[in-house]
Amino acid sequence: MTASTKPTRSGGAKKTIANVGAAIATVLVVGVIGEVMLRVKSSDQKSYSVEMWRYAKTLKQPDPLLGHVHIANAAARLQNVDISINSWGLRGPEPGPVDPTRRRVLVLGSSITLGWGVAEDKILTSLLQHRLGGGVEVLNGGIGNYTAERYVGLFKTHLRALKPDVIVVHYFLRDAEILPPASGGWLMRNSQLALMLWQAAANVMHGRDDLTGLEDYYKAMYAAGSEGRIRMEAALAELDTITRPAGITVVLAMMPDIHRLKPYPFGFVNEQMRDLAGRLGWAYVDLLDAFKDVPDAKALYAIPGDPHPNAAGHAMMADVLTPVLQKLGVGRAAK
Repeated sequence: MTASTKPTRSGGAKKTIANVGAAIATVLVVGVIGEVMLRVKSSDQKSYSVEMWRYAKTLKQPDPLLGHVHIANAAARLQNVDISINSWGLRGPEPGPVDPTRRRVLVLGSSITLGWGVAEDKILTSLLQHRLGGGVEVLNGGIGNYTAERYVGLFKTHLRALKPDVIVVHYFLRDAEILPPASGGWLMRNSQLALMLWQAAANVMHGRDDLTGLEDYYKAMYAAGSEGRIRMEAALAELDTITRPAGITVVLAMMPDIHRLKPYPFGFVNEQMRDLAGRLGWAYVDLLDAFKDVPDAKALYAIPGDPHPNAAGHAMMADVLTPVLQKLGVGRAAK
């Protein structure tokens, strides 16, 4: 009787374990190689997604009420621009003591207000500071991935003690979004490869935002009765109830989405925000006036593919906002 050549059950199990181990090892090696290659490729700091990921890692910390805030006294070089955060969590130099002889302007907003991709001396708040003169102090309250709910909450809980004379709500269309809680485990927080794979999967599932998609998205966001619009309006109304008794003047400066400026497809949001500012008794400034005649919107992008306004865009915003503040008695009068 010949011996059986069939593998034993234990031998088959060992082979399966070896195969699984080899597959896991291959995935790990490929993942490490991919991570290294991606980090080398993104070292030029021209990948918007990677730089925003690095911003979250280096300059933000979790906050139970606001989702996140800036890390006090932190600094990083992001998208080839140095960003320094002072002890109040604001981009820019340390605020001076409250001085009744010096008018203080606080600009609230998101990453456009922060000046993403723009050197500090060329961002909106720095330009306003220079143009309005030494009798005015302009502070930058912009934080990336903030909405109206979040920056009103930031003022209420963190910045009220700055005692501004004027608040500029630097409003962007996405400020009525409802942001989900921060997600992603250790891998997403520490791996650029995981970030890019997640983003690729999201693009496949949901598609990239084209102008038609954006227009539909904003129409839904600003529809009567939408939760985002209700919460945004409630937040701005709360800001009014805080600032009015304190004698703080509020200006709503409406920032356009610069994906396409001519013809501009999102004017219905500007109309709604003008009406809201009127109901609140706030001054309204439409910054689209500065951009509407730009022939090529992409010339204002911070980097290709990133529709944050560059230094030229910030200068155009300052051109419109400076005389408005001067008419309110802030800074030296226009010559």
